[in-house]
This record gives sequence, C-alpha cells and structure tokens, in this order.
Amino acid sequence: MREGRVVSWSSTPNSLQYLGYFFKDCIFLVDDYKPAMIRNEGPVVQFLQTYADFYARGRLTAEIRARKEYFVRGLMLTTGEDIPSGHASVVARSLILSVSRREPDLIRGQACRENCKDYPAITARYIRYLMRQDDLRQRLMSDLKKGHELFIKGIEREENSVRIARNLALNWLGFRWVTRYLRAAHAPIDIKAARQEHLRYLLDLRSAMLNLVAQEQPAEVFVRTLVEAINSQVCSLRRVHSSGFSRDSRVVGFEKPSDDRYIYLFPRVATAIVRAEVHRLGQRFDWTTNAISKALISAGILVGPTGIQDSAIRKRIGHQVYRVWRVRAERFDLGSRER
Repeated sequence: MREGRVVSWSSTPNSLQYLGYFFKDCIFLVDDYKPAMIRNEGPVVQFLQTYADFYARGRLTAEIRARKEYFVRGLMLTTGEDIPSGHASVVARSLILSVSRREPDLIRGQACRENCKDYPAITARYIRYLMRQDDLRQRLMSDLKKGHELFIKGIEREENSVRIARNLALNWLGFRWVTRYLRAAHAPIDIKAARQEHLRYLLDLRSAMLNLVAQEQPAEVFVRTLVEAINSQVCSLRRVHSSGFSRDSRVVGFEKPSDDRYIYLFPRVATAIVRAEVHRLGQRFDWTTNAISKALISAGILVGPTGIQDSAIRKRIGHQVYRVWRVRAERFDLGSRER
C-alpha cells in the first residue's frame, strides 16, 4: 500500500488466488471490480466461491500429478462498482457494503497516515491478549453459536439464510472480541454503545443482503427481465381463443381469455429472450432451461403437471399442440399493453 502497488481485478483469477496464498491471516486487498474489465465472469465466480469455502481449484501437471494448491488464506477485501450478476450464492458468501459518498474527513485521514506505523503494535498486543485467554477456542465457538442463532432467527426459510447468518455472526464475533480487548486495555470508548451500534449495522445489512440475494435468484431475474421485455415490446404474448395463432421468434407465449389465472410460455423462446436481454445489459445469465424451470417451481411461479418429471405441459390451440410452461399470471406485472 505504501508503495502504491495494490492488486486489481485486471489480473487473472488464478494469479489472484496465487498471490492471496501469501496473505495468511492478513487483509488481502483486491481493487476496483468492473464487469467491463472481465471477459468471462465464470472464473471470477469460481474464484470467489472457492475463496469463501477456503479451498482451491485442484490442478494436474503434464505428468498427471497433483499440483500444489494455492488459495487465499487471508481476509479478502475488494472494492468495485458492481458485483457478479445472477449468482446468489456468491452474494450470500460475501458481506457487501454500499459506501455512500460524503465529504472526506481529511483531519482523521491524515492522522491515520501519521500513526499507521503504530498499528502493528496494537495488533500484536491484541494477539497476545487472545493467547492469554483460557479455553479460547471453546469460548470463541460458544460466541459464534450465539451470534449465528441471533442472525438466523426470523430468516430461517429465506434463500441462503444460513450463509448470510454465518458471515454476520463471524463479523459480530470479531467485533465482540476486539471491544473486549479494548475494554481490558482501558481504551476511552463506550463499549456498550459501540456494540449496539455495530449490531444495528449488521441487522440492516442482513435485510439488504437478503433482498440482494432474492434479486439474484434465477426465477426473479427471469420474471423481471421477461416482464420488462414484454412491456417494452421486445417480445409479445398472444391472446388466443379456440382457434390457432401464428408464431414467430418474438412470441414468447400466449394467454387464454377463458382463464386469466395462467400465462403459457414457450420455454426455449422465453429463455433465449431473457438471456439476450440480460446480455444486452452487460451481464450474464448462464442458467439452463431445466434449472430455470426448477427455480420457477420452487418459487411457486410455475405450475407443472403432477406425477411427471417434465415441468412443461401440452396445450392444444386449434389443431396444434404446444409444449409450454404454465405460470401464474399474478406474478407477472404486465400492466396495460397492446395484445
């Protein structure tokens, strides 16, 4: 940092993984994530998942022998304008903080620069304080369990709730022990007020993370993107009666006036439209049709046939039989549009 050499996302994920290996028990800063800098988000997603799960991607040499595995052994901190889209599991494995723009506190910033040489001494004293504790591992695990129960309460049935609660509990645990050390060192800080403020931050962050994870679920991305495409007339739904109707590449499905509870979608056409629209926005949507159908069923949007593995049904219009997804119309806010 002092020499101005900070690792950035312009490096390949493999090189970041290798460099992070040497930051054991340290903060590993990776600067400035931008989707425009990444040709393929796949390796980035893989890197973030393996980092969060604390393992590396195994590789073989030309002689079919296992290579030494390098993985980030520190705490990775990254800045960026965006996050990898369409991957709820990556979001859930992270703590994503939105930093609002405000007037820089130049006085405190300069004080930090002048005193940063003393920070290692504080860290060393904190480590010594921890090493002098009796039954430290048992006490840490007990506090972690308490923190996890605190943050999982009320969100048990939410997507990726366990991962989110675990990350928040680890952060809560770290702050709890740092403030315990500061109290023992007689630091002039209101420890109780600091802990209460920190807990409020984490609870607000929990709500934000759950909302972000929900937005990144494939079912939510699919419905949201398809609704926008229909409302902006990128594609269309046909309103049909008993007679047949003409299809083209822009028709993603149809409605029946006799039953307004459901919309019938052509799986491949609808998926292709969504993938193209998401790609047009500079993001990726790599879910297969089968994975999307399972996500739609899990979200209660798609109503498949009973007793059959296939998620689609067969619907006859005139003399033609179509294989379609039957989805609940109430989940598609299509508004007023030309049919």
